[in-house]
Amino acid sequence: MWKVVILICVSMCHYSTTNNVTANSDRNLLIVNGTVITINERPYQVALNFHYIPFIYADFVCGGVIIGKKWILTAAHCLDKAKVVRAGTSCSTWWGKMFNMKETYVHPNYTRVPLRNDVAILELDEDIEYSDEIQPIEMMTGLEKIPDNEDDYEIVVSGYGLPSFKSKEEDCGLKKIVVKTISRDECKQHYKTLLDNQICAINKTSSTCQGDSGGPLTMTAWDNGKIKLFLMGISSFGDDCKVNEPMVFSYIPSFLGWIKYITKL
Repeated sequence: MWKVVILICVSMCHYSTTNNVTANSDRNLLIVNGTVITINERPYQVALNFHYIPFIYADFVCGGVIIGKKWILTAAHCLDKAKVVRAGTSCSTWWGKMFNMKETYVHPNYTRVPLRNDVAILELDEDIEYSDEIQPIEMMTGLEKIPDNEDDYEIVVSGYGLPSFKSKEEDCGLKKIVVKTISRDECKQHYKTLLDNQICAINKTSSTCQGDSGGPLTMTAWDNGKIKLFLMGISSFGDDCKVNEPMVFSYIPSFLGWIKYITKL
């Protein structure tokens, strides 16, 4: 099994469970029992905000991932509410750089019931200026070589989710947890409608939760003789933030052709 690390913060984003998965405001992807980190550790992580009044108020919706100067990946169901992108901050509702969306692209085969092909691309209305806190991440192709030594790699999910299901606790910070991937057959025992373009991960004491949808699942792998970081998946859904239950992600290599067609990256 691969080991996975998952990052999270605290706020709201769509997330849902059951065998026929739907996206709704009560079942959002979050991170439970996570370790607090700073944006410098995951500079490709962004937050999607709904209501935004500069220096006064912001409402967090989902996570997202920087893949290019004008391009953000997220979960398709996050676009129900997301209005602006916040980059370069460890808090989902404060600081950082704000970007408006010029255009949104939802995967043509996206469905809400069951939740499938849960991927969307955001085109920003201006170029991102990269810094120590704001950087893109390279997308996984599926051809990368996994290091033989487990100590040489890890799989990580990042986001700004809640610490527990429907939590009222106010905490906008980024967090991470370590998980392992499980086979598709094992995951299908929990989610009957799972597709080949979805992957699952689990942790006995931690989980993604509300607000983590759209955030990145990353892994380190060998590339031209060097260990590099790649975007492996996008957080999609789980089982009401329950620990020791599968978390489901859209698998990036399965969507790479469509992503490159839209972005020309």
